[in-house]
Amino acid sequence: MNIRGRVFDIIAVLVLTLGGAAHGGAGANVVGFLGIADQPSHTADVAALRRGLTDLGYVNGQTIVIEERYADGGMERFQVLLGGLLAGDASVIVVPGLAAALAVRRRAPDMPVVAVGLPSTVVYPDLFASLQRPGGSVTGFSHFGEDLAIKRVELLRETIPGLSTVAILHNSADPLYRAWGEKTEDAAIQQGLKTVRIGLESADISDMTVALESAADRGAAGLIVVRDFMTHTLRSDIVRVANVLNMPVMSEQRVFVEAGGLMSYGASFPDLFRRAATYVDAILRGSSPSEMPIQLATEFELVVNLTTAEQLGITIPPSILLRANQLIH
Repeated sequence: MNIRGRVFDIIAVLVLTLGGAAHGGAGANVVGFLGIADQPSHTADVAALRRGLTDLGYVNGQTIVIEERYADGGMERFQVLLGGLLAGDASVIVVPGLAAALAVRRRAPDMPVVAVGLPSTVVYPDLFASLQRPGGSVTGFSHFGEDLAIKRVELLRETIPGLSTVAILHNSADPLYRAWGEKTEDAAIQQGLKTVRIGLESADISDMTVALESAADRGAAGLIVVRDFMTHTLRSDIVRVANVLNMPVMSEQRVFVEAGGLMSYGASFPDLFRRAATYVDAILRGSSPSEMPIQLATEFELVVNLTTAEQLGITIPPSILLRANQLIH
């Protein structure tokens, strides 16, 4: 870690351990928001969480304070920031994604956690025992993740006629995201596509670039990105390189489309974070996460970037345009 990063971490811990003076009004409830990816990845998510809390009667800076912390893709920094939150007076920590939920649960098993982006089945028994009765300190919302991989492949094939080979990019350092990459590959193969699966061991831009160039050389004419903190952190570079290589990007979340990717299909994370406010409220009022069922996503969105389509020479079919929840120009 460089000197600037280490100084940042030290300052973050000091700020988080100062107590009430840093937290606005006396008696304000302190909620930590801790992400492994960067801050821009979750701007809309935090805004939705704040709206949900406001709707429940909380007043920002007076009765509620959200301490936002982001590790910019680094697990070492995440652990430092987590230590700061644990040393402070946060009553509950909200996390985006499974990896963050696991990290908090394993380091601080008694800290209440509301997680958005949980799997729809029991993958890690130490995280939660069942959807209906989690049984521990973690509850939250499932986004169905790679359960929707088949749909993403279908949409990409419908948008790019003649697509025969697709690249699949995922984090291979984590067993879960490696499995999600394999699941996406299976979905593509089931639909008659050849695949080039790319596993990232780190957020190194040069390694990612070389891997995408190799996939293009092997005939990949489309790229499906599996969501996790690593690919989120690299999203702008992934999209930039893929577009240069004429490999339109299909992703789970709209932040990739906003960065210049072609399209995304998945659960609406802002909707999930808005709903997460009700769980934060319940925990602040004394409810135990162990008794709070993990809820499933109910809103899904298809987002298409028309500017990117034009730049790549792709004509978006009317069937896609009619189904899109948002068209970005």
